[in-house]
Amino acid sequence: MNIWLLHDGVRVNVNPERSPFLSEFLVDGDDGDVPLPPIPFFSRVVAFLNCTDPLPLVTAPITTSSMSDLVSPSYEEIVNVDVPTLYALFEAANFLDIPALRSLCCWKLCTLLRYKAPLDMQTIACLTNLHPPEHHVDVVADLAWVFSL
Repeated sequence: MNIWLLHDGVRVNVNPERSPFLSEFLVDGDDGDVPLPPIPFFSRVVAFLNCTDPLPLVTAPITTSSMSDLVSPSYEEIVNVDVPTLYALFEAANFLDIPALRSLCCWKLCTLLRYKAPLDMQTIACLTNLHPPEHHVDVVADLAWVFSL
C-alpha cells in the first residue's frame, strides 16, 4: 500500500514500508496525504523509498572504497552526491525515520574515507577548526604522562 506525501505543494506517491514514521500514517487501508516540511533533496528520498532492489546487509568493517562493490547501481546513484548533500540526505533520512537510507549514507561516507590520511578525512568530511592550536598544546600538556610510557 502506498501513501501520498505533500512536499512543496506536490503530491508524490511512495511506498512507506522502509519508514516506520511514514507507516504510522496508514490507517485502515486509507491512502491519505502526509504533509511534510521542506526537505532538501526530496527527490532522492522518494527514489530510495520507491526502489525495489533488495538492500544488501553490509557488515563492518567496510573493506572497499567503491559503492558499486556494496550495493546495486540504483542505490549507488541515490548517494552519488557531494558530502554536504550526503549530510543533508542523512538528515532527511533521520527526520523521516528511514534506517536503511541512513545506513546507505553512512556506507557512502565510509567508502569516501577509506584508505585516506587523517587530514584528508577532515577535508573530505568537511570538518574544519575542530580544535584551535592552543587547545592542542593544552591536551598534550595534560596527557604528558601518556607520552612518557
